[in-house]
Amino acid sequence: MSNPLMEKMLGLPEFEVTDFKRNEYDMGFWVQTKEKPDICPACGCYQTNLGVAKTRTQTIRDLNNQGKRVALMLKRRYYRCGECGQIFAEPLKSVDGRGRITNRLRKEIGQKAISTPFVDIENEYKISDTTIRNTFLEAVKSIPTVSAQETPSILGIDEICLMRDDYHHT
Repeated sequence: MSNPLMEKMLGLPEFEVTDFKRNEYDMGFWVQTKEKPDICPACGCYQTNLGVAKTRTQTIRDLNNQGKRVALMLKRRYYRCGECGQIFAEPLKSVDGRGRITNRLRKEIGQKAISTPFVDIENEYKISDTTIRNTFLEAVKSIPTVSAQETPSILGIDEICLMRDDYHHT
């Protein structure tokens, strides 16, 4: 049974919220994907006969909300392709490849890790320092290097500023 209000609060449109629980420190959203995949990643068959092979509950961390830690309890489905027989996990748009945190949380941690001590981030989100370190290293790799930046074709120098006596302080 879907809950549109909770889905709006969560802000991840690919998920249907089936249950919600909270306590003093945490919020838990029980979710499942709204749509079944169209393509088998193994054989590439489009709209193949996919059947659910198994399901498991996977815990995924998300951005804190209202001062509480947020976890998604995802009922993850694994499908079997009717054409090739391969079993694969349903693809998720808003969860990173390792499936432990959402993409938006990974992005926020990467941005915070540039200027905030890892210990503070670890205490805020209750996420391992290894995850924070790896996310930070990914964020650093995305920063353009000096050689990747375009050099200007015209460079203006303010010679009046250079001639002022108070410019040359020792």
